Amino acid sequence: MKITRTTLQTYFDATLPPIDVLADAFTFHTFEIDGIEGDELDIKVLPNRAPDCNTEVGMARQLSAILDLPLKSDYEQVEQGTTSVRVSLAQINNRLGLSLEATEVEDVFRRLRFGLSKDGDFYVVTAPRERTDIEIPEDIAEEVGQMLGYDRVPEVELPKIETVDQARYRGIERLKDVLVAEGYTEVSVQSFSAQGEVELANPLDKTKPFMRASLKEGLEQAFDVAKKYAALLYA
Repeated sequence: MKITRTTLQTYFDATLPPIDVLADAFTFHTFEIDGIEGDELDIKVLPNRAPDCNTEVGMARQLSAILDLPLKSDYEQVEQGTTSVRVSLAQINNRLGLSLEATEVEDVFRRLRFGLSKDGDFYVVTAPRERTDIEIPEDIAEEVGQMLGYDRVPEVELPKIETVDQARYRGIERLKDVLVAEGYTEVSVQSFSAQGEVELANPLDKTKPFMRASLKEGLEQAFDVAKKYAALLYA
């Protein structure tokens, strides 16, 4: 999404920082900046944040949360969603590997305009209606980590990984080379199909929501495409 500092400024009474500082703020809080041109930021919005951050006011609200800077009164109020998530402070700290205080976490909820109530040791968190990505406790922990900064997460040395014997892999690669030398062509086909027995809950391609049960369909499609290219090539 492309948006200028001038446009963002219209949502705030306080003066916003320079464009490079805004870029750093977005980057530090997990938004990629694809480019800066003059007064304009090109912000990469991932699919899970498209419902709330693909509009000017949505991006202004995100910046407001990042900088903890209030918006103009006309834009402060949000409509709360209908899905609530139960999560405890202990769960959030466990997911992040931190020892955050309740006041820190609750302040993040305020900045994000999350509805909040308590049920014993648990928070009951309701995100704004546009935040359709907030569904489980891990989503809440991720938001807390992003707002407070992942630089607070302690470094942990990963366990050593035992060296895996690559003999089988190297053998497969040599066999491929032999077949290619004999005139065969290697093709890569989709793992998904329009029909099947195993259906995905959230398929990337809605027209192919099933796991393939056979290579035949993909190979036939690849062969048809190859014949079309061959016809064009040798016409």
